[in-house]
Parts: sequence; C-alpha cells; structure tokens
Amino acid sequence: MHRGGEEGEHGATAARTVAPGEQLRRLRQARGMSLAGLSHLVHYNKGYLSRVETGEKPMTPEVARRCEGALEAEGELSPLVAGATEERRGARGRPLEVCPYRGLAAFGTAEASWFFGRDRATAALVHRLTERLDGAGPVAVVAASGTGKSSLLQAGLVPELRRGVLPVAGANRWPVVSTRPGERPLEELMDRLARVTGLTAGELRQALARSPGALATAVHEALGGTDGCREPVRLVLVVDQFEEVFTLCPDAREQGEFIRAVHALATGPAFADGRDGSAALVVLGMRADFYGRCLAFPELAAAMRDGQLPLEPMRPDEIREAVVRPALAVGLDLEPGLVELMLRDLGAGDRGQGHRAAYEPGALPLLSHALLATWQRRRKRTLTVEGYQQAGGIAGAVAATAERAYARLSPAHQDAARSALLQLVRLDEDGRATRLRVPCELLLRQAGPRSQATAEVVEEFTRARLLTVDADRVTLAHEAVLRAWPRLHGWIETHAALLRGRQQLAAAARQWDAEGRDPALLLRGNRLATARELAGHPVLAVTGVERAFLEAATAQAAAELDTERRRTRVLHRMLAALAVLLVLALTGAVVAVHQGRQAVAQRGAARSDELAFRATSLSTSRPEVSILLATAAWRQAHTPAAASAVLSSQAQSYAGRLAGHRGPAFAVAWQPRGGHLLSAGADGTVRVWDVAGSRGSSVLAGHRAPVRALAAASGGPLVAWGTDEGEVTVWNSATGRRAPAGRHTGPVRAVALSGRGESVVSAGEDGRVRIAHPGRPAAEAEVHDAGLGPLYAAAVTGDGGRVAAAGLDGRVWLLDVAAGRARVVGSKEHGQIRSLAFSPDGRRLATGEWHDDVGLWDTLSGKREAALEGAQDSVFAVAFSPDGKRLAAASQDDTARVWDVAERRRIAVLSSHLGPVHGIAFSPDGRTLATSGEDGTLRLWNPQGSVRAPLPGAAWLDAALSPDRSLLAVAGSDGTLRLWRTRERTARTVRAGSVPVRAVAFSHDGSLFAAGDEHGTATVWRTAAPDRPLYRWRAHSRPLTSLSFRPGDARTLATASEDHTARLWRATGEAPLPGRRFTGHGDAVYRVLFLDGGTLATGSLDNTARIWRVSDGRQLHELADHADTVLGLAKSPSGILATASRDYTVKLWDPRDGRRLRTLAGHTGPVTSAVFNPSGTRLATTGRDDTVRIWDPRDGRLLFTLTGHTGRVRAAAFLADEGPVVSVAEDGTVRWWNLSVPRVLAGTCKAVGHTDRAVWHRLLPDVPYGPGCG
Repeated sequence: MHRGGEEGEHGATAARTVAPGEQLRRLRQARGMSLAGLSHLVHYNKGYLSRVETGEKPMTPEVARRCEGALEAEGELSPLVAGATEERRGARGRPLEVCPYRGLAAFGTAEASWFFGRDRATAALVHRLTERLDGAGPVAVVAASGTGKSSLLQAGLVPELRRGVLPVAGANRWPVVSTRPGERPLEELMDRLARVTGLTAGELRQALARSPGALATAVHEALGGTDGCREPVRLVLVVDQFEEVFTLCPDAREQGEFIRAVHALATGPAFADGRDGSAALVVLGMRADFYGRCLAFPELAAAMRDGQLPLEPMRPDEIREAVVRPALAVGLDLEPGLVELMLRDLGAGDRGQGHRAAYEPGALPLLSHALLATWQRRRKRTLTVEGYQQAGGIAGAVAATAERAYARLSPAHQDAARSALLQLVRLDEDGRATRLRVPCELLLRQAGPRSQATAEVVEEFTRARLLTVDADRVTLAHEAVLRAWPRLHGWIETHAALLRGRQQLAAAARQWDAEGRDPALLLRGNRLATARELAGHPVLAVTGVERAFLEAATAQAAAELDTERRRTRVLHRMLAALAVLLVLALTGAVVAVHQGRQAVAQRGAARSDELAFRATSLSTSRPEVSILLATAAWRQAHTPAAASAVLSSQAQSYAGRLAGHRGPAFAVAWQPRGGHLLSAGADGTVRVWDVAGSRGSSVLAGHRAPVRALAAASGGPLVAWGTDEGEVTVWNSATGRRAPAGRHTGPVRAVALSGRGESVVSAGEDGRVRIAHPGRPAAEAEVHDAGLGPLYAAAVTGDGGRVAAAGLDGRVWLLDVAAGRARVVGSKEHGQIRSLAFSPDGRRLATGEWHDDVGLWDTLSGKREAALEGAQDSVFAVAFSPDGKRLAAASQDDTARVWDVAERRRIAVLSSHLGPVHGIAFSPDGRTLATSGEDGTLRLWNPQGSVRAPLPGAAWLDAALSPDRSLLAVAGSDGTLRLWRTRERTARTVRAGSVPVRAVAFSHDGSLFAAGDEHGTATVWRTAAPDRPLYRWRAHSRPLTSLSFRPGDARTLATASEDHTARLWRATGEAPLPGRRFTGHGDAVYRVLFLDGGTLATGSLDNTARIWRVSDGRQLHELADHADTVLGLAKSPSGILATASRDYTVKLWDPRDGRRLRTLAGHTGPVTSAVFNPSGTRLATTGRDDTVRIWDPRDGRLLFTLTGHTGRVRAAAFLADEGPVVSVAEDGTVRWWNLSVPRVLAGTCKAVGHTDRAVWHRLLPDVPYGPGCG
C-alpha cells in the first residue's frame, strides 16, 4: 500500500514507496512469524511492534536493525527508515508520525490535546457537577451509543478537573478514579478505592457490609480530611460504561450492592461543620437505552431525574472542529473539500437545519475510524480526498478495515475468527447485540486446539484497531463494529439462537453454582440434550462452571438411568423365576422396543426445543418464520418450549399471507364491508381477495402494463385504478360495470376517491391532476397542471373539498375545490414525496417522503407540524386508520410501521415482506392492516393482536383483579388508572393525580378499590362510582409502593412505602384513621399483603420478607433466603406464600413456620410479581426479562414462558383457573394470553395457512420441511 508519498519527478524505487511498518509486516508474514515470536527475538513489546506495523509509531533505526537481524532481512528496513525521516516532518517542523485520531477507540486523558468539538458539553458537565457539590447524588451522562460519552469523560472532564475548574479550594488536587463495572463491579470498585485511600479492599468490603454509609465514611476519613485547605478532600469517581452493571454482571445481588455503594459515596457523609457534602463526586456514563433499567433502583432514580446530563449529538460546526483541529495540532493539512465531503457523508451538512445535528449518533465512531484510515493513506503531510475515498469513506471504512484484516487470515484462522468474535458478543434482553469483555486467558482456553489461531486473530484485529486489549481482557473497540461490519452482523444474526442458548446455559450454571450446586437445579431430559448440543457446537465454547454444570447434569442423568436399569434388571429376574423362556424373550423385546422409542422421543424433543428456541428469537424480526418454527416444534414434540413458542405467537401482529401476483404488488385497498381486499401489481392485474372466507383471489381486470395506483371509496361501491399506459378505470362493485375515467399522457402513479366516490382524483408522471366525477360527462372532468414535474401521489378528503398532489419536486400542491384556488406548500428538503393521505376529518395531511420520514401537515395553515421517524429508507405509502388516531406507513426498508398520531409515538413495526413494501391500508373497522410488497405478496396484520389499548407514552406499573374477576385495575405512570371490564375488554379511565401511580388493590368484596402514588398519597374509590374519590390522604412521606385490603373488612387497608414501614389505616368517617405501624425492615418496603385477617406479609429492599401478627405488630418470621430485593408477594388458596425477587427467583414458603418449600428458577432478570390461579394449581410470574412464566407450584415445573412484551412486565392475573392470563407491562400494553395450546394453534394455523415446500425452503433453507399446520 502506498503511504510514503507520491513519486518524485524522476520516479522512485519500489522500496521507497512502501512505509517501513508495512514492509516489516510483509517480511514477518513471509517468514511465517507471529508478532509474539518477533517480540521475543527483538525484545520489544508486542503492542509497540503492532503500532509500528500500522504506522501509529515510527520505526527507529534500532528497531529496524534488530528486526532485520531476527528476520534475516539485512538492508530491507534501514533504508526505508532513513528515507521516511524527512517525510515525517511537516512544513511547520513538527513530527507527523503521531496520529491524532483514535479510530474506534475513545479519547483518553493522554489524548486530551487532540480532543476537540465538545467544549459546550464539557462546560455543561462541569456546571452539573458543581451543582452536586452538596452531596445531592451522582451526575449521569446519558446518550446513545457512539455519541462520545467515554471521550467526554476521559479527555474532556478529567483534564478540566485537574486544571481546577471546580469552585472549591484545592479541588485540582482531588484524586480522580476512572473505572468500568465489568463482570465484577463491586470487586473492581473496591480495588480502585483501595489504591487511592490506603485502605485494603478487605477493609472497604467490611465497611460496606456494615452499611453503604459506613463505606462512604471510611473513604472520607481515609482521604485525610482537608489536605491543608479549608475544604475536605474528595474523590472524583468516574464510572464509564455504567450499563455494564446490567449487561455483564450476572449477579443481581452484586448489581444492587454496587449501585448502593456508588450512591452512598455521592451522598454522604455530611462534613464535620454540618454542611452537606459527600465522600466523592460521582459521574456515571451510560447508554440511553438502559435508562429504564436504572429507574428500577431507587438510588438511581433521583440521579436520572435531577442529575442527568443528556449528551446531544455534535453540531456541524463542532464536528468540523473535531476533524480539523487535531490535524492542525500535529502539523497536518487537509485537502480542500475533504471536510465538506466528510460532513456530507456523515449527514451533518447544513441542509437548512441550522445547528441541529442531522446524523445518527452512532456514526461518530465511523467518522473517527475513517479519519484514522485517511491518515494512514496521507500524502506526505496532507490528508486527501483520494485517501478518504480509498479508505471507503464513513460508511465503508470500518467494514473495509475489518474485511482486510479478515482476508489476511488463513481459512483455518478465519473459522477461529468467527468463533472468537462471537465470544465477544452478548445479546441483551431486547435482542440487541452488545460488547462483552472477556479475559484473554479464558478466550484462549475456550478455543482449545485453536488457541494459537485465536491468539493470531486477536493480534490481527487488535492491530487493525477493531479489538482493544487492556490488562488481561479483550473486547470490540466499539459497538459500532457490530453495526458497520456486515460479515460480523451476519454471523450474529445467523447464530442468534446459539448465542441466546449459550447465555441461558450460563445463567442456569451460575444459578446452580450460587445455590451451592443444588442437584435440583440441574438440567434434565430435553433441556439437558439441548444444552449439551449447544456446548458441543464448534462456534461457541463453555466455561469451567458451565462444563461442571453439564457434567454434573449428565452424571445425574446417567445415575438415574442406571438406577432405572437396575430396577429393570431386578424385575427381569423376578419374571425369570415365574415365566418361561419365551415370555422372557418377549419381555426383552418389549423393553428394547420401548427403549428405542424412548430414544427417538428424546431426539424429537431435543429437535423440538431447538425449533422453539429459534422461533422465540425470530419473533420480532421475522414473525412469519417464527410462527412456522413454533408450529413445527409442536408437531415434532409437545415439549414446554414448543408450547411456549406456540402460546407466544399470540403476541404476533402477523395474520397471514396472500400470494397470487406474478411480480411486485404495488397497491392495496379494502372494500367498505371489510370482507374483500383489492390489490394491483406489476403483472397488470387487479385482484379481489376473499379475506373473510377462503382467502382465494379472482382477477378483476388484466392490463398489458403494470397497475401502480389503486383506491376504493370508503363509503360506496366504487373502485379506481390507473396503469402505466395512462388509463384510469372506475369499477362499481355493486353493478359489476367498469368505465374509463380519463387518461394521462404518461404512467398513472396515484388515484384517490372521496368518501362515496363522487370524485376520482388521479395524478401521473405527466405532472397533471385529473378530477373526474363518475356518472357525469367526461368533458366535465377538471385537469390541473400542478407545476411540480412528475407526480407520484394524490389524495382527496372524504367530502371531496380538498385535493392534494406531490411527487419528484418534494413540495405539495393543495387545491380548495369549491373556491378553485390552488397553492404549493412545503420545501424540497425532505426529498420527493411518494404518497399522500388525508386524515378522516381532513385537518391533517400525511406525506411519505424519500428521506425516510412521514410528514404531518396542517391543511389549513399549510405548515408541517411534525415528522414521524423510524423508517430506515424511503416511505412508499401512508394510510390513516378510520378513526384518525393511528397512521401506518410502508417503506423501502422491507417493513411497515404504525404510529399513534396524537403522541407521535411508534407503536408497531411490521416485518415479514422479503423486499420493499409498496402499499398499505387499514380495514374499515381499523383492526386489520394489509400490506403489499416487492415479493409479490399481500400480508395481513393485526397490530393489536393480544394487546388491548396501549396507552401512548405511559408505562403500566401495577395491576389488581377484582374478586369476581370482572374488573382489572391497572396503575399508570401518567397518574391514571384504567378499569378494564375483562369480558368486554373495554376500559374506563380514572384520574388519580399527576404523578405515577405505583400500586392498586381491590377490597375483598370488590366494593372499593385503592391506589397509591409516587408522593405517598393513598386514594380510595367506590367501584360503582369511580368519578369521585371516597378518601384521599397522605399516607407516607415517601412513595407508596403497595396496598392490601384486609380480608372480610373493606374498611381496613395496609400500605407500604419507601420510608421503610408498612401501616394500617381504618377508613371511617370523613378521613381514614392511622393504625398500627410495622417497623423493622432496614430499607424500603415494596410489597404488603394480608395473608388472612390476622396476619400480614411484607417484602423489602433489605432482601427479606417478613410475617407479622396484626393484633400487636409482632414479627412472627423473617424469610431471609433471597439474595436481593423482594418485589412481589402472592398467597395461594391453601395458604402457601410466594415471594418474587430481584435475584431472578421465586420462593415458596409455609408462612405458619417460615419454612422454605421450593425455589423456582428460570427468569433471566428480576422477578417483579407472582399470582396464583383460583385453585392454586398454577402460578404466574412476571419479570424484567419481559416475560410471563407459568409454573406448577406443586413440583416447581416451568410450564410456559410467554414472550411478546417489549418492556418489563409488572403484574399478571388469572381470569379463570385455566386462563386466560392478563399481563401489564412498562411498554404500555395490556395483553390477554390464552393458555390452551390446541386453541391457539388452531387460530395460528388459520392465519398462516398451508405452507408448501417452495415457500418453506425459501423462508427456512436450513430446516427440513415439516410444517405444523395443514
């Protein structure tokens, strides 16, 4: 690669055109020597030699001489070093061998002199930190991945602190500690604190064991008081990548302890003179998508509310500064036009947007890597446009670098690369790929015989700056690599099921190890077979604990099998004494057949579980495939995993495929009665589909040219379409007659009909808008030249009073039909407009735009009100729901989306088409969506599915079922309650206040219901008259977290609060009277539940549940087996108590003696609630892993895992003994789950229909044909 500058006037030798580092790599690779081997021979650090090869460090004459000797290459390197010396000096006389750009790595304190463009953010962070000097808590820097949080903290904030920007004497001498949580955040924190305080890590742990406050006091005292100044010395603690607490730390208890420790350091102790203060100023750097996870911890909620600094994307002028000023700092020039080209590629050019950033935040690391790659291709002291383009630009630099590194590997090493890189990836609870930091030793040990190849892979990718190795751990340099390198992205998608299975195995092994290697937690049967298959997969590897877990489970299975065999042998001997040889022979044959069948069944069950697992992992991205896999899994074997996959299909919006067009299907429209659907396609046909019946189709019309435009009147029998030959046709479905409705001189791209079909509007590439009136002479049709060039879209209001058209120009032509006045609104900045739709009331106009947005316009003012974002490519079609509350859009990104119009919130993403989606339409009742696509199919969707009325922008926090199960009360974060009639599935809104409602409960007879909110206020209503509260009072000084009415006594209510107490209230007279107070918990009380009229149970943040006698407040039992907060309580009809915990488990107890009966382990996140069915034979649990799980509490078996919620599930209830179960979640949805697999399967199969071999192999090429339907 040419890096040494252009050839001179008289040419140059081949050697002189190669950089010394590049030549060193060639020589080393030609001799088959690794960097580690060369390092050993020349006695230079391997990392240093790696940087020499990439040009990041200059090759000195001494290094050249030693490498020539080790590689037996005398004279190959020294001349290059001498020739490059002058080239590495710029016109300003300063060395150019230093690269001022960090690529995918973050800027550290050592690179602060090259860190530019974040002055505004740094100043804001310092200001926010100054406000927290009074010990108010941590500051949280929150931003999307790739926005530059780490660089801001290390290269922006830390140098400023050391310069003394805080308004406190001596603050410039305060110790600064930077850390990342990693897998053991508490251990990492203790080690870092020990280095600056002089205390040992053990002493710090002992202080924390006493209390978090004791830790803060110990740190404060160890820092030495005042350091000669009036102000006490404080620690500055910077916790970068704070989300690793959730993504990497598997121990829920350690997560909680770490968070409490950090919070204590930031909030205490008070200073000796009585002033508020803290042992440390704490700054947290965190990805924005983990914001909700933090709110689950009370210690962090205040920091998120009061101490948050949202880090905005950089403005165009700041990006320019970040590109130009580092180059100037080391004497580099930038070729004219380079910066503008980069800004354009980044999407941060002006484009009329002022200071607003117009790029994806995750693009910044790609820009940084592109700058590094451009620097590597610099021409003498100039960064050039040619070098930038050779690097692949912003979009391709990372991928190009990664592909070059991958291509340099041998085929065997490439296999090792796939395995090693996948070991560095973790899929979070939402299916997002995130980085994982793995100890180098573990990575190599897991590679087994390929450890040397894996070491070479790590070396190669580290040299390319795609991996970073710090101390003893290796990780991807940035999460941008996950998005920007298609090969890695493809590996992750291909092996997503394996990765999730590997993580589930790891979670099960950790739980087993944490519970003292309890044999009851070992896998059995199908789950064991699946786990062993995963562990043996060549792409993934297992750790020591996981291997021991599998070996123990295998040994236990073998022992059980051996016991069974011994029992069988004893039986055989008994039979031998009583039967003839013939009988014995027959018995042996029967046993053999039975065992053979059992082996076949086990293989079938393992296969079924694998299909079910894949079905769950694809439920969001490929719903049709997910449903096919789920039904196939059930057909293979009726395992719990297969049942779970089938039941979870209720959460799918997908409702079926209609195939018949030969080529792309461009448009779709519903007839008014909703039973029939029309479509138009490239094959020149217009088809009518019987959606309500057979789902077959008939050809309504056939044309020689494609039909791209189609519309149906919402209140009449007329249908219109237009062809590429310019014809517009109207069909009356009541009479069956067709008639021409005008002609354009070019292709017709859009048609629209008014409500009853009195007006037919068409627009074409000839730039004209035609308005025809069926039943009237053609001469009366109006023809308008919009003056906007080719037109692609048209719309008309229901009353025919307004007409709109748009196209290539990007502006919208609006016509007031009655007044005959036309005007043009908007600008060209959003790109061409491909579709238009008026809202049912005609007040809004939606535009489907080339630049990926849906625009919303006020038709009276002509102003653009908002843009609905989310599409990843051009929007081809838009449609309002009949009530105007929702808006759907079809996009070139192969998906459709649905938004809530009032809240501007996306509520559904519909993904199943194999190509761009061209058409979209709501059914007349608004329940079903139809889409048409490039793949020639129509797809039907039910965006609500099992969901009932998602509340835009609000999360559900609790739910309670009335005793007769006719009403479900749901508590919302927006200060409202919803009272659902469970039979009709309709809801009534009750306003409780303006702050989040945390808890809700019904009295034993259902006559009253109560709610508690964030301010500690309790409110009671009569169920029959919820318009006015019966009582409202301040029950606690801190948030009210739970309520429970006393059985048999609707006037006595128990409340729980974050003030560490529970309390009784007697609702009589005008105001409730306070009763007994229950104290003893060491932290917030999160749950309260009457077990009977005389006994009360509480669950707390102190990791315990307690049982109290109501009459005297005496504590009867302390249930202390949980490792973290008790979040939920439930009582069965037989009196069993269930406790749900943040430690991922549910425990069953006998409350009479406090004896633990059983532990239910299976959730992969904190368990938020538990509830028994009416007979006590089933238990439903909900979790922050977004699932609902159904258990048999009698033996602890997990029966079903229901997936489909996209946020943490907060509560559930059984509407009958066998279901359905209703669940509420923070995603703002309420879901009804039918627990009958045959019934759900029947409905699912009706939706997907029969799948033939051709379709199956196109969708599932690696799965043998075996449909579960038809």
